Amino acid sequence: MSQLVGRQQDFLALNRLLGQPRGQLAIIYGRRGVGKTSFVRRWAEDSGLPYFYWSAPPENAESIQQSLTTALTNWVETQSRSTDAPRLDPSSRSHAWNPMQVAVLRVVASGPAILILDDFHRAAMTNPALPSYLQILWDLELQHRPVILILVGSQPGLAEELLNISAPLYGRPTFIYQLDPLPCTAVADLFPGYSAVECLAIYAALGGIPVYLEQFDPQQNLDANIRHHLFPPRGVFRDEVALLIDNLGKEPSRCEEILRAIARGCDSLSHIARVTGLAKPDLLESLYWLQQWQMVEHQLPVTSPPEQRLRMTALGRGRYYPRDPYLHFHFRFIEPCLLAERGQADAQWSRTQRQFWTFVGATAFQEQCRLWIWEQARAHKLPFQPERVGRYWGKGPRVDLMAINWRERAILLGECQWNAHMVGPAILRELVGKAPSVEPAKDWQVYYAVFARSGFSDAAREDANALGVHLVDLEELVIVGSP
Repeated sequence: MSQLVGRQQDFLALNRLLGQPRGQLAIIYGRRGVGKTSFVRRWAEDSGLPYFYWSAPPENAESIQQSLTTALTNWVETQSRSTDAPRLDPSSRSHAWNPMQVAVLRVVASGPAILILDDFHRAAMTNPALPSYLQILWDLELQHRPVILILVGSQPGLAEELLNISAPLYGRPTFIYQLDPLPCTAVADLFPGYSAVECLAIYAALGGIPVYLEQFDPQQNLDANIRHHLFPPRGVFRDEVALLIDNLGKEPSRCEEILRAIARGCDSLSHIARVTGLAKPDLLESLYWLQQWQMVEHQLPVTSPPEQRLRMTALGRGRYYPRDPYLHFHFRFIEPCLLAERGQADAQWSRTQRQFWTFVGATAFQEQCRLWIWEQARAHKLPFQPERVGRYWGKGPRVDLMAINWRERAILLGECQWNAHMVGPAILRELVGKAPSVEPAKDWQVYYAVFARSGFSDAAREDANALGVHLVDLEELVIVGSP
């Protein structure tokens, strides 16, 4: 299953919940389609503990509570028939428990157990009393027992319902974990017959979302997969953007307009405001939430002084980039094709394929180059530990990638070459020549790296040794994980 490929570090993280003498309240959240349910259930199965799983149905408040109570009761009866564990008599307790709370107490009376409540954000929005019921249970009983209570939900909803300071369960979670999309390495594992370039292209279009990756057939070529799965009037992807946007909850139509504008090249606050027609305060508010939900990324030039970055961000300076690959790809390519004349989507895609490959180089390829820098830093293979990795623009030439450490007064300049031909020595010399214009001061240590889709000529390799430029080819990049 694609949801479980590349999840080794995530499994290890959850293992910290096991073997604790007191109760553990865990919150697992992440983007729609990231594979939360499959991941948590597989971890529970491998834990060796009895576990209960429930997913909130799309029903009214009373039905949701009844659904949970019934599921808990049925699970307890099954466990009681299969073990000799004692059963709790909740009537002996001083607190007046409701039926749902009684059912939970019976689950934990038998000893260590895992309780998973999935789509909890939906349950809490429909039945606002549910988090309060769990809070009382946790405070009076569960925190004193060897039980692991896991609440699973979407990133925007769960953050609002449980991590807000006014929420009933605020301050009680012992473990909060965001399940991120799969790294690009997972694409290479799932599509072993694809080249490194094709794996990057899949990642540029779908990101590391397991539900999306499962739709593509490894036996078909990339173009056939895109045409077959992303353009038909029916299928998983047809309403996916609407569902993602509606899931945000806060001004979804406004968020959609902002995401569309950024995906199509509007990267400054003024440009986004001009295209969307939004006032600056409304735009900044929505951009804040879109960043919190990891759909938009705000960047300042890497050389922006640390003491000024907070103020510059608050003022909306810098540039905004799409952070969700699928939404970026949809608004940039799929939506214009779908808006073409009836029956012309396929032809429209054929006309834009060259633009798509440029898009892959500017998005997934450069992102993997950035991850390579962090990976090397983690392995202590860089001459310094970066404090930030990003882009440089402003006075002087633009730099695709730059890593910086202000305390050590060191920078690394990176050039990302997505051309279909080998990199020659001129590219290396051009990169080295940028240093005097972009380094913060004259006494800084400067290092260099060039990343190439199609490798390096012999002359470039000779010059790299003389100039001190590190060369990285595509195959090395595609096996890099996430930071």
